[in-house]
Amino acid sequence: MIAKEAKSREEIIEEVICLGWERDTARAGSYVDLAAEIIMDYCNIPEVPAGLTNTWLQMVLDLMRRESYGQAEGLPQRTASVTVGDASVSYDLLQDNDYLNSVLHNYRSRLNRFRKLEF
Repeated sequence: MIAKEAKSREEIIEEVICLGWERDTARAGSYVDLAAEIIMDYCNIPEVPAGLTNTWLQMVLDLMRRESYGQAEGLPQRTASVTVGDASVSYDLLQDNDYLNSVLHNYRSRLNRFRKLEF
C-alpha cells in the first residue's frame, strides 16, 4: 500500500486545473476552500488529514459539477411529481442546503472515520 501524504490547498487546486474542470485559479480555490471547510466542520478537525485528500478532491469536483458553469440543466434535480396516466414526470431544482447535505451524505461514511467528538 502506498503511504498517503497530506496535500496542500495549492496541490488540490493544481489537480482541479490539470483535470480540466477550471482554468481560473481563484475560482478553483474557492471550491477547494468550501470543500475543506465542509470536511473540517463535519469532522471537527483543524485541517484536512492525508487520508481524506482524495475525498477532498472528489468533493471539490462534485461542488463544481453543481454549478455546471452556469447551465441550469446541469444543476442537481429532484423529482417533484409523477403522474402514472400518460407517464408524466416533473423535476425541481435542489436548494443549496439540500445539495450540500446530499454532497455530505455521499461522503459521510468516509468522513466518519476521521470525525472527532466535540464537547
